[in-house]
Amino acid sequence: MRARSYLTAAVFASLALQPSLPAQQCDPSHAQEPFHLVWPFTVETRQEREPAPSDPTPDPAREVTRIVGARDSQGRFLQRLIYADGSSASLVVDPVAGEEIYWNTTSKKAKLLIYPMSVAGRRSCWQVPDSDRHPVSNGPVTAASQASCAPSGKPQPSNCHDACDAQSRAKALPPVNNMGFASCGASQSGPIPENLGFDVIHGEKVHGCRETTTLPDGTRFVTETWYDEYGFAIRGFEAKPDGNRYSREIIRLSRNEPDPSAFQPPKGYEVVRLKMDEVPCEAQGQGAR
Repeated sequence: MRARSYLTAAVFASLALQPSLPAQQCDPSHAQEPFHLVWPFTVETRQEREPAPSDPTPDPAREVTRIVGARDSQGRFLQRLIYADGSSASLVVDPVAGEEIYWNTTSKKAKLLIYPMSVAGRRSCWQVPDSDRHPVSNGPVTAASQASCAPSGKPQPSNCHDACDAQSRAKALPPVNNMGFASCGASQSGPIPENLGFDVIHGEKVHGCRETTTLPDGTRFVTETWYDEYGFAIRGFEAKPDGNRYSREIIRLSRNEPDPSAFQPPKGYEVVRLKMDEVPCEAQGQGAR
């Protein structure tokens, strides 16, 4: 899947003021891209795997059976993986506060990672200290341990915060109109997808695409996805070369604002705060461009 992938795909991250640095000022001469609010949602997806005949009995602590996602109009995002044994692992990306939060049901500690702010006039590189590197991982979800930020006022990667972000958000525009149904266009290197036309699933009009990739050994990888006009994957299917077959289908979907508590760890969790320190860009092998 390409541009419009499952809600389980990794998601964008964030904008934050590094506490150890003085606040950077937004240069009014920098042209800022308009900030649009986004369409909110809460969604729950059921996932089923039909294992290959040669596969061993699946471990219920590693077999994902449900996926819960939520996004508010400011762009805060929740992704929760729920396993067959009832355990779960959660990730929240908060672009307003500029942080990512991880927690799971195997411990009572939540890890909060703060992203760095860009620096005026130069690139800056940042890294989680070695002593904190291990705690950034929380079960199956692992945060990026480093960031490379453009000078303030320039387009930033998703894990860097720019001084002008707050100014842009203060002038937020309404959400853009829904994107329309996904086309079945081919990528530069991928196979030409098959257009499956339109259907109705759970009362939602959807459009389907199927892609079949034949590997050099003759095995095939098949994906079939049905999207609504907002780009949600309402139903999907994958048949992998190893014989495993996966199906995913949305079983609950709301387009209302999620409850703010969805983006916080449950009560009783200890929050461990982590931050990145600035390091020479050469230390990350990126040079001093």
